[in-house]
Amino acid sequence: MLLKQLLFLSVFVTALVWPSHQEYDRAGAIDDKTCERSDSEWKSAIKSLKDKDEVDAVLGTMHKEMTDAMSGTDVWRFDICTAANYSFSDQSDAVDISSITDDIVEKIIFISFSEDGSTIQRKSLYYKGSDGNIMEAVYYSDGQEKEQLLEQ
Repeated sequence: MLLKQLLFLSVFVTALVWPSHQEYDRAGAIDDKTCERSDSEWKSAIKSLKDKDEVDAVLGTMHKEMTDAMSGTDVWRFDICTAANYSFSDQSDAVDISSITDDIVEKIIFISFSEDGSTIQRKSLYYKGSDGNIMEAVYYSDGQEKEQLLEQ
């Protein structure tokens, strides 16, 4: 009887302290309001980025460094407002659309640099719109921009 009570108690305590898959990891967030920013606020912030110092100031330093699959240049990847223990192991600039769809990660941002790494060539934001569609917003160094539906 005592063994059953101890087993029940240990399972109960584990269930209370075990992190939910929907619990967001705010450790990588710049501030507590990072996950509450609207899509338009994110787009505006990313569009205005000019160099690595601004990227660090706006997005923080918690990024993954990888290589652009087409150009071979450096890319920084930021996974914004992720579920606890989220990880995407691909070393290229592939987009984890299924995790955005499943609300495991809110936004994925890629910052692509020039060959010498001194300037930003492209800034890309991937997110789920309010209508549930997966969207892409891209801002180029020459001022061009595009926004498109990736998946419904």
